[in-house]
Amino acid sequence: MIVGFGLVCACDDGPSAAEAERQRQETLLLAFVDRFCDAVAACDCPSSAFAAGCVGTESDLWRARLRAAEERDLVFDGECVDAIAEQAEAAGCETAPSGASHPCRDYCAVFHGDRELGDTCRAFDELVSNCEQGLVCSQGRCAEPCTVLSGAPLGARCRDPETGFALDDCADGLWCSPGVGRCVAPPEPGSPCPDAGCGPDSRCHWETNTCQPLPGLGESCLDSQCADDLDCVYDDFGYEATCREPAGLGESCNSVSCGEDLYCDELAVCRGPAALGESCRYVPCVTELVCDFQLGDTCREPPGVGQLCISGECADEAACDFTDGVGTCVAAAPDGEACMGHLECASEYCPRGFCEPRPGLGDDCSELFVCAEGLSCDGSTCRAATTAGPAICVYAGW
Repeated sequence: MIVGFGLVCACDDGPSAAEAERQRQETLLLAFVDRFCDAVAACDCPSSAFAAGCVGTESDLWRARLRAAEERDLVFDGECVDAIAEQAEAAGCETAPSGASHPCRDYCAVFHGDRELGDTCRAFDELVSNCEQGLVCSQGRCAEPCTVLSGAPLGARCRDPETGFALDDCADGLWCSPGVGRCVAPPEPGSPCPDAGCGPDSRCHWETNTCQPLPGLGESCLDSQCADDLDCVYDDFGYEATCREPAGLGESCNSVSCGEDLYCDELAVCRGPAALGESCRYVPCVTELVCDFQLGDTCREPPGVGQLCISGECADEAACDFTDGVGTCVAAAPDGEACMGHLECASEYCPRGFCEPRPGLGDDCSELFVCAEGLSCDGSTCRAATTAGPAICVYAGW
């Protein structure tokens, strides 16, 4: 358990109503910190920004939030505290992509006011503002949570313009323009084509120089790709092309691609990734296995320390050492030891011939665009990541 925030009542007649309410809020927040840090400890996040001194860090953060809310006379929502704790405990330890599962879709503010969508606002952070419950204060305006918390905000750098290297995902309703390398709002259909481009679901019509929606299911796609992950499929003569849905599990992939997480096998049939002992000649193995191309193209468990490498791969916390001319799995090198590649290091970071910790919050990352877990490189500096959630070790939104 953790210590309290140090409240002391000097009243002979007991605490006032305001003091009692503050103590109630303190109790709930302290309980949240315990639950949250227990989840972090259970996930064993050694390189996470949360891991070092979780209890102290979280206590200080919630102390500051409580103080800011009192100064702004905001409303406390205890049910929201429980909901966030449940999200954290249910998130699990593996990194999950942003999208439909992102926590912004179940967002609530622990301290909130009554400002409505689009109103001006003041905030301490994403959980404390004078916006009404369900909204978040962003750039001085109350906004829908997923337009802010699901990725980088409007105008943020999302791609390095010189290298084309992706830096971060953009929030809902925005897209990363390859032309300017920043998160921008797609233009309305029918508007002139801007330098930043028409957006991921539009095209610049060559005759009118206006942005037009991509063709949908059953529509002609001779002059562009299709919308909504549809495939542009030509007829047998190659003269007509129509937008079609990708093939599903067990369906033919002769003329169309397979759906998400499916692969076209040697019989031109869509199937899932190969399991232990199955062939991986035409489809990849499931994530936790490796394909042994020397032994019948078969999915196998990754080898551990002392075993021969499989296709240059080893189990977690091990690296393939080729100095013996064969390739043997050895323990990953700690920080400070010599290395010739990132995978040789326990930190998976070998920038200058020696294993080093990955750059932390506020550190320079312009050399390799690499940061520690829970952080993302904005092209020059490591900052808190908002799009890597909801895994407990990486999500910075709690």
